[in-house]
Amino acid sequence: MSDKVTFVCVTQDRIDNLKRNIPKVVNYVDRIVVVDGYSVDGSKDWLENYSPKVFVTQRRWDDSFANQYNEYLKHIGEGWVLLCDDDELPSEALLKSLRDIIEKSDNGRNYSCVEFTCNPMETDNNGIIVRDTGPCEYYRQIFYLYQPSMIYMVDLHQCLVGYKNGRMIRRPEVYYHIKSDRDEYRNACRNWWIAGVWLTGATEGYKPQEWHDLRNLVLSIYPDVDVFSDFNAIMVRGNMDQRIKDYLYKVKDTPDEPPQRYMNELRAYWKYYFEKLHPEEK
Repeated sequence: MSDKVTFVCVTQDRIDNLKRNIPKVVNYVDRIVVVDGYSVDGSKDWLENYSPKVFVTQRRWDDSFANQYNEYLKHIGEGWVLLCDDDELPSEALLKSLRDIIEKSDNGRNYSCVEFTCNPMETDNNGIIVRDTGPCEYYRQIFYLYQPSMIYMVDLHQCLVGYKNGRMIRRPEVYYHIKSDRDEYRNACRNWWIAGVWLTGATEGYKPQEWHDLRNLVLSIYPDVDVFSDFNAIMVRGNMDQRIKDYLYKVKDTPDEPPQRYMNELRAYWKYYFEKLHPEEK
């Protein structure tokens, strides 16, 4: 059984994140597989010219993390996988621990999956770290032994099934989740656009009437919007149609009580657009 380590990242138009992360990882792994959502910022060219270890496959983003993650599985075939999004970075201690973890797994017989704790880091909008909160109590399964039966099942959240034996261990090393306050609000908007409300313990999103209202309004005005990144580009550009801005004002104070519970992601649209992107349009 192979002990090869492949670092995997799914990305779209985040070349600055890639330039931060890939150089820190490349010497600790045997191969890097990046699924690029047809970036227009030069990501693919930079990756392919950075190191012969890097392989780039492209797949059009369709608002499904499962589909993007399943794309990389087509290009693995053996060994262990270390998976991080482009706003996540394994610490040096984590990277140095990988070979020992593999050896102690006894070819996956003792365990086939490892989860590490998250260390959030907040940056300003230029990517400069302004706050390091230290490790939190959130653990994520990001290192595992590849099996041909593996498949991702959920559009929004990482949900990998098909482990050989299902055994897992928890390690103290951290990975960094590095994002700005603006990123937080954008991601909340994305989550709402894709899945609506994600209730505790759910396996898929719940799409209340407000979810349909916003999407129908946007699509009636901008019929070329296909995925969230299309709508996000409109918001980033600014001077969005007044009807949508009026709707964001209408829902920004939606009460968090039945039947409008768990509407944080919907309320995030107002903050994202009017506070983080275009305060001049308030």
